[in-house]
Amino acid sequence: MESLEPLLELDLSPVHKKMARPKMPPSVDANPLQPKSRRLPADVRRARHRDRMQRQRLAEKQSIELKRVEVRGEEEDEEFKLLEGDTGWKGRSTAARLIQQRYLSLSFMKLLGVEHERLPKYGTAASDELLLQEGGEGRWVVFSEDEPVIYYQPLATDTCHELAFRGYQKMQEVLGGLGARKLYNEAFGWKVYFSMHDEGEKISMQHRFTKRIRAVDANGQRITGDSLASATWRIIRTPELYTRMYRHHMTSRILQQVDEHTSVLMRTFPDENAVMRLRFVCMVVQVEDCVMDSTPDEMGFSWKSGTRRRVRILSSILDPDKCFPRATTHTPSATAEWMREGMSYLSFTEIDDENSIEIEYGGLKNVGSETASCTGLPFVCMNMGEALVRWEQLVTPTRTLLITEK
Repeated sequence: MESLEPLLELDLSPVHKKMARPKMPPSVDANPLQPKSRRLPADVRRARHRDRMQRQRLAEKQSIELKRVEVRGEEEDEEFKLLEGDTGWKGRSTAARLIQQRYLSLSFMKLLGVEHERLPKYGTAASDELLLQEGGEGRWVVFSEDEPVIYYQPLATDTCHELAFRGYQKMQEVLGGLGARKLYNEAFGWKVYFSMHDEGEKISMQHRFTKRIRAVDANGQRITGDSLASATWRIIRTPELYTRMYRHHMTSRILQQVDEHTSVLMRTFPDENAVMRLRFVCMVVQVEDCVMDSTPDEMGFSWKSGTRRRVRILSSILDPDKCFPRATTHTPSATAEWMREGMSYLSFTEIDDENSIEIEYGGLKNVGSETASCTGLPFVCMNMGEALVRWEQLVTPTRTLLITEK
């Protein structure tokens, strides 16, 4: 049996060995002043931690309440001192000001997040996304990627139709006047007319470009006033095609589509230094009317009393303050200057007996003193003439040569 005791001790675990070890009496040499290290039970430790956290939260709550009372009291003192006219008051404390700034910052960041969801993305937003909804609410519009967004307030349909009618009457008055009657020059089949008018403090320029083309294109297809107007309308409403008509980069955006024949657009206009600082909001409308046939005969008399059908695309500049109520269009800016007056038209008159179509592009716009004092053809007219030549290349296809081997 004595030989088995070592084997039994090997089978015991360390815990069992510790429990099986006989308890020794406390040593007499131990220091009675040394404190005994006893760990508190788990429930006691949890209770103490809970009490400590409650006291901390209560202290934080009291601190917040004190700060609120301080802010409220200082706001009342501020109002009282403003009413009393005390100019020696220096403002609120730093702690209260920091709390208010943080609150305003959080509110502003939340507002930015909400508005960011409404903003159209440049280059990805189709033209239909910029159209107005049934509710007629305004929206933020991205005009240029280098500029901040601008808030557009839509115009009512009845208002748009009334403005279009006024623009048509203005065009009739301009055509019935004596301006732009003297031929200045002729190039690429286009006849150029322009004249300057002093209207008080303003100087306006009236221009006319006329040309007659065959009613059959180079490929043998029939050309009508409707086909030219339809192709032109597509160019006007397509920013990429509209930019191709000008030598300098132009920006065009659709703000509102009123109906099938009426739209509101925003565009830039280049100056002599090719700086896109001038911009305007215009209403473009397609109309159809008739003109009296007053072509003289060989003797110089006009015996005809018939009418000719005419299709016109009329553009009238609108007041930017009514379209952008939140923008400061009157404030001088080095990057933007708003045009407030002006109109232009592009008409197509079918001449059946000559199998041709008469094209006329004209308008009236305000110009500066430098343009008015120009001795030759103003840059504005030169820019319009170049755009007309490129427009003609877009709407009238040229004959292509086919080279074959014999």
